[in-house]
Amino acid sequence: MSDFVPYMSFLTSATGLLFIGYILTRLKLSFTLFLLITIVFSIVYLEFYVYGLTSRHILHMLFLYRSPNFFRALFPAAFYFYVWKMLNPTKKIKPIHALHLVFPLLVLIAIMPDLMLPDQEKINILNGFYKNSTHLLVRNVGFFPAKTLQPTSIIICLAYVAY
Repeated sequence: MSDFVPYMSFLTSATGLLFIGYILTRLKLSFTLFLLITIVFSIVYLEFYVYGLTSRHILHMLFLYRSPNFFRALFPAAFYFYVWKMLNPTKKIKPIHALHLVFPLLVLIAIMPDLMLPDQEKINILNGFYKNSTHLLVRNVGFFPAKTLQPTSIIICLAYVAY
């Protein structure tokens, strides 16, 4: 079954891109539509990352290395804004709501060292992952200590769900 993971991830991301194209052609541009596109693109990007990682195509698409962490952090804030705007269509978003973007910006700043690594070092790290599947888990993610970014993202997602 795991042999089909790259294909399913690729098909999911392709379907998401088709959906983004469809809603861009059918609906008028608005802030709510922009939020919906952000949500769908975050999912598409994460699925494309899974495709690249499981099919080893990530070795030729090194821009994917560690970058999904930003979209994983951006997703709950974008989803919160989308739901809030759908429930309160006449209210304006206040500047205090920008605090929801603090965590995604912190993640983006924190993963910059990993994004700026030379290509050969990224390839060496990914080859280490293919030899030992826990290789990426024991490495720091930028400024974040190993094994902390994903659980933190999950806890923040759960906090948004509870809210």
